Amino acid sequence: MTDPEGQEQGKMRAAGAVELDKEEQEVGDSEKGRSYLEERMLLIPHGAPLTLGALATTLFQMAALLGMGLPVINAVCTVAFLLKDVKLGAVAEDIREIANSQFNEMTSDLKEFTDRLKEKVMEELVKKMAVLEKKTAELAEVAKKSGNIGSTPYRDALTRAVSGTPMDTNPRLAAKESVRQRQSLIDLPKESNLRDCTNLVLVGKFSEAMGKATAQKHKIRLVLKLQNGGILVEMATDEGVAWLASKTNAEAFLWELGETKASFKMRLFKVITYYVSLNLDTNNKKDRKEIKETNSIPEGVLTKIRWIKPPTQRRLDQHLAHAIITFSDVETANRTIINGLSICHKRVSVVKCRKEPIRCLKCQGWDHVASECVISKEVNICRTCGVRDHWTSKCNQQEVTYCMSCRAHDHTIWDRGCPTFLRKIDELNARDLANDIPFFPAKENWTWSQSYPLQGPLQSPIFGYL
Repeated sequence: MTDPEGQEQGKMRAAGAVELDKEEQEVGDSEKGRSYLEERMLLIPHGAPLTLGALATTLFQMAALLGMGLPVINAVCTVAFLLKDVKLGAVAEDIREIANSQFNEMTSDLKEFTDRLKEKVMEELVKKMAVLEKKTAELAEVAKKSGNIGSTPYRDALTRAVSGTPMDTNPRLAAKESVRQRQSLIDLPKESNLRDCTNLVLVGKFSEAMGKATAQKHKIRLVLKLQNGGILVEMATDEGVAWLASKTNAEAFLWELGETKASFKMRLFKVITYYVSLNLDTNNKKDRKEIKETNSIPEGVLTKIRWIKPPTQRRLDQHLAHAIITFSDVETANRTIINGLSICHKRVSVVKCRKEPIRCLKCQGWDHVASECVISKEVNICRTCGVRDHWTSKCNQQEVTYCMSCRAHDHTIWDRGCPTFLRKIDELNARDLANDIPFFPAKENWTWSQSYPLQGPLQSPIFGYL
């Protein structure tokens, strides 16, 4: 038969804490309990923070006290083990909470940063789009006005030159060509009083004459006296250039200037024709007429034909030679470069005649001519052998070669492949950008092209140079 009192006590232990008689206890609160455990060395070290692990260790110490019954020892150890498990679970939960908290915080910060970055990018994008729209409108306005720039002032030549100049053209080239097209050359007679005037005086006289001839409508920007006695005149606008291009207007201007015997020198465009038949007589009017009719060249445009090498220097068995043809019209010159020419029933290749470095025929130095040479009159350096006591035409050592510029014996100074000569060409082209393009810059976009496929039998690094 079961003891009713024992059953009641078991229920109480299962339901909650057992109330003990306070008179039988020495400990009434947690502070006294801590002191009690520390005095009996059950909780060490003294003053250590309370943790689940420390309390579990204390229980194991209590279970080892003398006089403890086995049920009490088992109960105490069981509670200690449970406390350790609770400790591990609590630590894991704390770590989980910390990790979740940090992750949520990072997610929030990242979202906030992304939103701010998006706002900044959109702001910058709006600004850039506004600038792009403004530039596009400006370019559209320039393109709209590109067909009529007659009233464009001189300073605008730095941003856009003559009509037809591609937008990607080198600005220096465009500016120089714009200035060049506004320039004209006047040949003065030898008895002209203007030859003795200074540039400042010439500017005043020419401006006064232009004002009278045009009723102050057009102006002259520059007047420059050249060493050969000619006068270089630069108009202020393209409209002035168009006005002066008329023969009647040019004569009216010269009359106001008081120089009726003076004349405007037209701009010429030279091309090289390769391998022309020697049947051509360059001075024969019939041959020149045949060339003009065969190639549809307008009357008065072909002004001159000459052989590059003098006929006296030809071989006895030579049948072909190179010639230079001069045109007064840029469009005709460019068309012949593209299509070639038919001369004496033979199709020949044509290229622009480009400038080449100036070389003295006396000392064989560069950048001056023989008339300006400062070397002794008795010295004449041969172009072939390099000896200083005779002209090239008098050289009897044709088998000996020497280049004064390169100080080399493997070529002559007149060799077209001379390294110094090629370097001088590069320097010249850097100064005169128009010299390095295959066409004469004009209104058509393609005339400003920087390259042109080589055609014809001549394939040379100095293609187009004399």
